[in-house]
Amino acid sequence: MDDLPLQDTSFSPLAHTINGMKRTSHHEWGFVIYRCAYGDDAAWQRYLDLLKASVAETLDILGRDVLLGPILVWTVVEDQGLDQATPEDVRSRFRVWASEKLAVLEKDIQLDLSQLPPGAKVLSLPRHLPRFQFCVGVDAACLEPLVSNTSSSGALNMLLVNGQDENSDPGTRGPASTTDSNYMKLPARSFCTAYEEAARDMSWIMLCDNLPFMYNN
Repeated sequence: MDDLPLQDTSFSPLAHTINGMKRTSHHEWGFVIYRCAYGDDAAWQRYLDLLKASVAETLDILGRDVLLGPILVWTVVEDQGLDQATPEDVRSRFRVWASEKLAVLEKDIQLDLSQLPPGAKVLSLPRHLPRFQFCVGVDAACLEPLVSNTSSSGALNMLLVNGQDENSDPGTRGPASTTDSNYMKLPARSFCTAYEEAARDMSWIMLCDNLPFMYNN
């Protein structure tokens, strides 16, 4: 990854995902996934299997399986305390996780942020990667197709949850223009696309405008 040149974002698949990892030297990607329904372990395992297979297929189609497959980290949080958790519950839990991880990752980075103009971002900081900005929740509605039948990954959904700090970047954070909540339902097959769109350094507002339109959801 370090020897790879910055990718052309007009033509190279998942270029923003790759470039973000190069700029930060943090070579891991993938949304943290929170299980929010505990009534059917078999359905949950099948969901994970189908999701992982879908992501692997997408990487293969895009020709990024060799580069990105080995550094895709599946962080899956299973905790009975999350049973029937709302997206806001997931958001709170995720922000604690991200804060703790970033405290370790960024502790040796010496930057005087006080010298930056208001609203400026240091894109070399891992905090701007989608992995620490957004997460995925899987509730009973997401699992329902697998409870009622042997659905394929094409029929499955996931909840993309906004973990951004509304106070950190005035003007780009806050309630989305197309929804008043901090989550949106997307097809599970959009996992890679959602990550790539988030890697464009998009605000929640922009993601809510772009992703549902892309998938006619």
